[in-house]
Amino acid sequence: MLRPAFFIDNYAFFGPTPDEQGELVLAQALLPETRLQMIAVQDIGVFAANAFDRPEAYLAAPWRSRATS
Repeated sequence: MLRPAFFIDNYAFFGPTPDEQGELVLAQALLPETRLQMIAVQDIGVFAANAFDRPEAYLAAPWRSRATS
């Protein structure tokens, strides 16, 4: 199962803006301690293509979630 949380490519459409002191800040609606899984669109495309080409390598992967078994 491929479930990216956020595509790094999204940063191409919104970027940092200067704050009152002129420092560039990338503001997001997340708490500072929030961890955000990110992946590039091209990277997930390569991974997905590989999974379709070689499903046997992924069906028995040790990291597979028990919920999907």
